[in-house]
Amino acid sequence: MRKATLKDLEWLYETAISHRKQLPYIRKDYIKKAIEDGRVLINKSAFLIWLKYRRKTKIAEGFYTVPGDVIIKEIVESEQGSGAATEICTWLKETYPNVDLWAVIRKDNPRSIRFHEKNGWLIEGKTSWSKGTIPGVVTVKRGRECLLTHLFTNTK
Repeated sequence: MRKATLKDLEWLYETAISHRKQLPYIRKDYIKKAIEDGRVLINKSAFLIWLKYRRKTKIAEGFYTVPGDVIIKEIVESEQGSGAATEICTWLKETYPNVDLWAVIRKDNPRSIRFHEKNGWLIEGKTSWSKGTIPGVVTVKRGRECLLTHLFTNTK
């Protein structure tokens, strides 16, 4: 696994647009900015764009992050089923073990929803885009509750 560089931009963009149905909004300048910010990870045939929140942020109606929480902005695998995306999720959980990890997924992307559920993410609720015309789900992999449980059960 490695952080992406600008030399990877064309491959990242081509991989993303090959999934245009799931990522109709993806733009090359968005990927470039994420690379420049150090928020793109490549693993074999998959890549991840993530964001670590610095302040409380509303990600959907009724759902807020706290500082330190992480959201998957994009996770794309050019060879679906290769396991590369699962390895990226493992890296994410190990790198950020004590925060909540979020993903907001279009409802018309059942493969992504199943992927997140298989990797231990919980569907917390619903959301939508484009004035309610594109339904989605809010998923989370809890880390904060695990930390709080650990802190409270290990005090004397």
